[in-house]
Amino acid sequence: MAVKDILAFETSRHGQGISPVTVRLYAEGTFYHAYEWSAWLACRFINQFNAKRKKLNGYGTYAYVGFPLTSLEKFTPEGAVVIKNQDGSVVDICLPETTLDAGIPLGEHLKQLEEWKQSVPFVENNNGNKNSSAGSDLKNISVSGGPERITTILQNIITFSVEDNSPLQCMQFIVDLKKKLANAI
Repeated sequence: MAVKDILAFETSRHGQGISPVTVRLYAEGTFYHAYEWSAWLACRFINQFNAKRKKLNGYGTYAYVGFPLTSLEKFTPEGAVVIKNQDGSVVDICLPETTLDAGIPLGEHLKQLEEWKQSVPFVENNNGNKNSSAGSDLKNISVSGGPERITTILQNIITFSVEDNSPLQCMQFIVDLKKKLANAI
């Protein structure tokens, strides 16, 4: 499912009869990802995940969190119900209805979501494509220059998001990284 479709769902979920305490996860590669409202719920009531924020053309910025597919049970809180679709590509973690204070209007929760989202660190996204090629970060490193080259390589390592790339893309990133480091030394 495309990120824009996921964001459209997350934006309109409250008008679709989806429980406000449902965390919707999407299987992407070897990770589950939760976006926007679901990411906020996951960080607030399940675990203090390392949330990230990216920009999508035509939408603005969005926040998301992720964890390995094999960790679903670990991150399912006591009292929650897990519902998977037939192929397992979409999973709902239904938190207890008492999770959100019913005395607080939905608009206040949405305001808290926006405040949280603004606190999430922004991650640069090559040409707006969430699934950009793994090696592209290193292909832009210049061959000339001294210590700055090593610094640039290190910055690319730090900003490379393993959870957003497939195992094959991660492997390609390492191969490209080895070549760039060999040339820099």
